[in-house]
Amino acid sequence: MKRLDLGGRYIPFQNSISSLLLALILFFYILTLASFFNPTVYPLIDRVTYSTPFAEKYFLGKDLDQVLILSMTSLWLFLSIKNRLRYILSGVYGLTSIAAVTGTYPPITELWSLLSFPLLLTLLVLNKLSKKQVVFFEKRLYINLLSGLGVIIGFLSLIISGIQLTAPDAILPSINYMYYMYLIFSIFSPIALIIIGLSFPIKMVITRIINSGSNLMRVLNGPSSTSNDFLKLNTRIMSLSGIIILSLLIVWIPHMETVNKDDQVIGSDTNDYAILLENLNASTTVQEFANVFVSLFSDDRPLSLVTFFILTKILDPSNLVNSLELLPFVLAPLLVISIYIVTMELTSNHFTAIMSSFMTAISFHVLVGIYGGLYANWFTLIFVNLSILFLMRSLRVPSKMNITLFSILLIVVLFSHEPTWPIVTLVLFIFLTTLFIVKPSLKKRVGYLLIGTMPSFMIELFKTIFIRQSGVIKNVSFASSQGLGVQDVPTIWNNLVISVHTYLAGQFSNSIIFGLVIYWVLSCTFKDKSNILIIIFLSIVVLPILFGDPEVIGRVLYEIPFQIPAAVALTQIKKKYGNIFFFSICLWLIALSIRTSTNFYFDIQR
Repeated sequence: MKRLDLGGRYIPFQNSISSLLLALILFFYILTLASFFNPTVYPLIDRVTYSTPFAEKYFLGKDLDQVLILSMTSLWLFLSIKNRLRYILSGVYGLTSIAAVTGTYPPITELWSLLSFPLLLTLLVLNKLSKKQVVFFEKRLYINLLSGLGVIIGFLSLIISGIQLTAPDAILPSINYMYYMYLIFSIFSPIALIIIGLSFPIKMVITRIINSGSNLMRVLNGPSSTSNDFLKLNTRIMSLSGIIILSLLIVWIPHMETVNKDDQVIGSDTNDYAILLENLNASTTVQEFANVFVSLFSDDRPLSLVTFFILTKILDPSNLVNSLELLPFVLAPLLVISIYIVTMELTSNHFTAIMSSFMTAISFHVLVGIYGGLYANWFTLIFVNLSILFLMRSLRVPSKMNITLFSILLIVVLFSHEPTWPIVTLVLFIFLTTLFIVKPSLKKRVGYLLIGTMPSFMIELFKTIFIRQSGVIKNVSFASSQGLGVQDVPTIWNNLVISVHTYLAGQFSNSIIFGLVIYWVLSCTFKDKSNILIIIFLSIVVLPILFGDPEVIGRVLYEIPFQIPAAVALTQIKKKYGNIFFFSICLWLIALSIRTSTNFYFDIQR
């Protein structure tokens, strides 16, 4: 009996079963392994991030899961090994498993089940290295089946979240397997961030190993890894509209009556913004408003505050706090649209731009913005994206209009959230300097762009000298107050763990997004200017990790467009591993973001 594989090739039925068994063993094994070692995980429950051991989380129960792992491993050995060795290995393993299960010492069963997957993995590695293939393993089929199981678990998580939203008092069994696995994978998020921060040297080493003897110029001008995926205009409009609706759903969930039972303020900084806007709100004449605005000039976000004042008058004039809580309904769609535009400019790929928008809708930029009420930071990211847009356009088409708009947008960034400006300009300065060195043909265009940064520099210098207030001074003062400086290794690691797992509800621990970014780092080349810019953005993570505390690290992480390289990686994964794997990743990201936003409400009774 045979079945048709998705690739168009016929695969024996028993080989299909063996691939399914291997996928099932992996899912059962992950929870069994984590429950055995009890690593510390950081679940978010009712707005509180808990530090707790991962314990007693299984699919069907400890004993039954172990029996299933042993049974499926024995069957896999029998079905997957091609010669008579199948009888020996499956027989020995099966008899040993029966003896362990029927014995009087349960830890033997647990230990034997824990050795199952390493045994299978060892056989697959030896089979890969061997000239004669004795074990069946069809990679594409296995990935499809593994992805199918991931889709099922993802839908189960969505159903659980849906029940919690519509019937919050319902008592559900402990079956959110997707979230359990996510917590396990997120243990490695601090390590992933270190790898991302070291992406440039790591990429250089990998490139030199692959292309021995290559110099920096040769590396930076290597082959491109991107290609254009054309989508019809109607498809793009419908996709982008759906993503905007998704972002609005994520914003709306914490305010639903079934979630937010007592109309609780969600954004941590909402009340602080209300205080800042009170003076503007209390102005009764044009002269009073002008005086307040002049005083705001010395603040670090005057443009944001004035914009929010106008929006609050439109959204809910009778209640300043409520109207501020409505700001995410405006900021989320605008951020989605701006990231779509800039990604389209960076990659010239319609599908990647759509995926970048999708990653933004469920990213920690939106989730942290809602939870922390980081409205000025969020608002400023929109203009950061637009400044990058006209930066790249100026490199491609160096018109006066593009360079002027780039310069104006940097000034807008400066007045929207001044602490963001030094981070962005540092990245852009390093980027333009790099292009000036390695791309001689772009020297003239780079020179014009460097001149375009001067107005914002002059304004910042003026504020530093005459007002004693600037983004650089604020960042340095804030970092100094938080203990900026060279730390020992344990302190660095502890700060990183806190910033990833507990600071701002642990939203910077998204292991899926970080995994996609690492995939992009390993697969990208330095031919494209956009790749150089993204690598520089990612590399600045190293500075706060080495010298900052959790709050400083969080501030920098929020400014980095992780969603763009993650979207590029997701595009490549779809092409390489197929639609099912791609869909399972997207489904998990949606389910995680919905579960997260559902837990932004603080339950006083808990």
